Amino acid sequence: MSDTTKIERPRKQPRRTSQERNRTQAPLASSRTAATKKAKLQALLARTKGATLAQLQKELAWQPHTVRAAICGLRKAGRTINLEETNGRKAYRLAA
Repeated sequence: MSDTTKIERPRKQPRRTSQERNRTQAPLASSRTAATKKAKLQALLARTKGATLAQLQKELAWQPHTVRAAICGLRKAGRTINLEETNGRKAYRLAA
């Protein structure tokens, strides 16, 4: 007689649906960053004096064309954004 040891194989996990997988996965870092920057953009535009293009670039660390594109995206989403000039200072501001 020989001594044989039985090797147990790990059991397979039941297959999960795509909804279950999506529920357990953490959101991507880029989506969290984008939402944060969008909220920051809206907060800067909501100030009483608004924000200049240079201020928005500095605060968001974006290029000028990216800032203008984000503003355009807010307009398409239904927000009213005005470009106001006072004393030679052009500033973007959310309409009340």
